[in-house]
Amino acid sequence: MERYVVPQIEYEGKIIGFLTVRQAVVLGVAFLVIFLAFLIRVPILFLVFVIIFLGGGAFATAFVKIEGKPFLEFLKSSFNFIFITKRYVWQKKVVMPRLVMKTIEIKEEEEEPQLKVERRKGSLGTLNTKLKTLIT
Repeated sequence: MERYVVPQIEYEGKIIGFLTVRQAVVLGVAFLVIFLAFLIRVPILFLVFVIIFLGGGAFATAFVKIEGKPFLEFLKSSFNFIFITKRYVWQKKVVMPRLVMKTIEIKEEEEEPQLKVERRKGSLGTLNTKLKTLIT
């Protein structure tokens, strides 16, 4: 019996309009932090930085996918690639050479066959003759 590959489909259910649970939580927490910063009357310049960085990060975390991976997983992979040491090991494969003896026959040079020019009646014959003389 043949085996068939069944595709694995990831599907997150939508709970609030077009938002999934993960997206709703991320955006809700970011909105709550920004709203609390607004309520405690932090300086306006700090509030702008909080809105830009926290809001942008929350939006990227909730909606951005890079090569089919969520943004947080992409960031984790990037940091692992940058900071974890890598070891590259080269191992030489030993291959025994094969000796093949081949006899080569040397033939004496033969004369090249010369082209035969056939004369035909009509314009095709003269065109053929002109082409043959141009080639040689």
